[in-house]
Amino acid sequence: MCEFIEFIKLLLVPLLAVFGAWMAWHQYILSRNKLRLEWYDKRFQVYQGVEGLLLYLVVEARLPLEELQKFRIRTAQSTFLFDNSSGIDEFLKLIDTKAVKLYELSKRTERLPLGVEKNQLASEETELLGWFGEQSTVSQELFGNYLRPIEPNWDALGRVRKLFTFVKCKGNASKLGR
Repeated sequence: MCEFIEFIKLLLVPLLAVFGAWMAWHQYILSRNKLRLEWYDKRFQVYQGVEGLLLYLVVEARLPLEELQKFRIRTAQSTFLFDNSSGIDEFLKLIDTKAVKLYELSKRTERLPLGVEKNQLASEETELLGWFGEQSTVSQELFGNYLRPIEPNWDALGRVRKLFTFVKCKGNASKLGR
């Protein structure tokens, strides 16, 4: 009996080490998935900022300064969230530049009396609004690579479930054999 206890003592330390390593691995997987989810949330906020501005421009056909400020606030952290090669920063700068141009055009158009110059500015404004209407598709393509849903690691969960089922069945079999 004493030898059996010594054998159990010898096995206990390696078993605990293996279990600790297994727990550490799963903590790593969990932390990695949590980080991915946090990045997804932040990136999605930037995407919503872009789509919010584009939708507002298409529906309202005007740009108040408050909407431009909302857009800038929502997209300010994009530099830190996306790769330089993604093209998203350039896209956001282009939208911002064109939005400022639209704002200035609308202000100039309001002040002018009816005439040829006002018609030209209104035509430029309409052209810019059309451009903004087309950008939703572009933003979906650009942000699409960064906004794919994260698949849970069902394989690891299945292995854990099988392990516990095996232990449970083994325990029942030993009880049945007695």
